[in-house]
Amino acid sequence: MLYQVCVFIILSELLLCPVVHAGYNAREVLEAVITASDVSAEDEALWRHYVEQPQPSVDEVRAMIAAAAKEFSVPSSILETVGYLESNWIQIGPTIDRGWGVMHLVENDRVDTLGEAAGLLNCERQVLKDDPQANIRGAAALLASFAGEKRAGFSRLEDWFDAVKKLSGLYEEEFQEMQSGQYFRILKKGVSEINLFNQEVRVCAQKSIDMELIESKMPKYKSWKAEAARSRADYPGAISDITSCNYTGGRNHNIDTWVNHWMGMGTYAGAISWFHNPSASASTQFCIRHDDGEITQVVRVADTSWNCGSPTGLANNSRSISVEHEATVAHPEWWNSQAMIQASGRMIRFFADQYGIPVQRGCPGITEHKAMQGCSTDCAGNIPWPDLWAVITGSNPGPVPNGNQTGHISVDTAANVRSGPGTEFPVIASLNNGVQVQILGKEDTWYKVIIPDGRTGYVHESLVAL
Repeated sequence: MLYQVCVFIILSELLLCPVVHAGYNAREVLEAVITASDVSAEDEALWRHYVEQPQPSVDEVRAMIAAAAKEFSVPSSILETVGYLESNWIQIGPTIDRGWGVMHLVENDRVDTLGEAAGLLNCERQVLKDDPQANIRGAAALLASFAGEKRAGFSRLEDWFDAVKKLSGLYEEEFQEMQSGQYFRILKKGVSEINLFNQEVRVCAQKSIDMELIESKMPKYKSWKAEAARSRADYPGAISDITSCNYTGGRNHNIDTWVNHWMGMGTYAGAISWFHNPSASASTQFCIRHDDGEITQVVRVADTSWNCGSPTGLANNSRSISVEHEATVAHPEWWNSQAMIQASGRMIRFFADQYGIPVQRGCPGITEHKAMQGCSTDCAGNIPWPDLWAVITGSNPGPVPNGNQTGHISVDTAANVRSGPGTEFPVIASLNNGVQVQILGKEDTWYKVIIPDGRTGYVHESLVAL
């Protein structure tokens, strides 16, 4: 045991050398992290500390993952995918829901995967926060522990779904399933992205993954989503998941401003879950997912979210409607998602028309957190204002003007509704000719629709008449 510990210490010292790549500048990266994020002074200091530390290269991270996967007999491809989505293979923290390191080991008042991992490795919590190799080993140990004795009989990646959902670090089971489903969608397609340190993070596609089987392992999420879709949200097509905390009932100011945010660190599911935690002391009206533009409402528009409060007592929160976009320090390229920008712009215009919010940059008007008086932040990062403004003003309105457009199935037999925009996604329903659907958007040749039972799916454009 002592020999094993010494080996890991030596490997850590060899691997953790400063990363130097073309276009990489440590100071520029550090300042980009700090100034483009909406964090407390304490978290700012932590981010500054971690970004200033030597970071392993992506090849070294991949080697660490392979070693941990072998040590604990878990799939390296799953660890690679979790690390990609949560951190883009960067040792940093904390996230919005208090996750740490490459693998997002969580330490909050509801979930403590960080503490569980520390117990499995017999090490201090701080080691997992500081050392990427230990952080990855901790996640591998957790995955093995969550799978238990059953893993001896696992023959395919899908068998790890229930263990992976616990590794997500989320409290509610429906959000665990949501996040685990996203891991497997990414793993099936594969991914290649440039991370904060100008390195290419690559996860190879596992095309044999059966997404229909994965869908069958998500009953809580599907039930929650169907119920939430049937609930009346303030925006057509949004999923309603109203929090019971982190907001003030009613308003003491007329709504005249729209405030854009980015999540800074974390994920769509993590943010929604965190805003339900009484410890968050923060919230937003809406959250938007980057890959498909899905919108979830967390606070009623009639109530005051805690999104851009000012220490000087200004009415920032009470006068504004707010949205959190799933773009982060680890994934700034998610701002390039046209699905998210289209969904965001259409929603902004919907509420601007409904409440008379001036279609202009500023307060009152349409702005971002950093522009609100009394706020010391640079949130919402590098939001692509030209693209967003084109959707808001109608010069690039996208396929659906405001989420209210309807259509009907137009086919001789029946139309398959799929879980994603392509024939490789499983069929979730079949609709007869003439059945009406609500159209939320369009991805390539596929309409994203709400079907009569409240679920969201995709139908090929050739099968729908507007």
